[in-house]
Amino acid sequence: MRYRITTLDGGQAVAVQELDALDEADARRQVLARGLRVLAIQAARWRRSRRARLSLVAFSNELVA
Repeated sequence: MRYRITTLDGGQAVAVQELDALDEADARRQVLARGLRVLAIQAARWRRSRRARLSLVAFSNELVA
């Protein structure tokens, strides 16, 4: 599963990153192994780009042709 994690590094910089992990605990372990502090973890949602959508009109015209 993909997780979005907000972290804090030694220089007090906040960063948001996404990573793949088995579960939330595994994601936390991966971040801690990098020497970062975990501020928040949430499951990342799969987003579909608008450009990736199929145009129904264009698809219908191709079927007709």
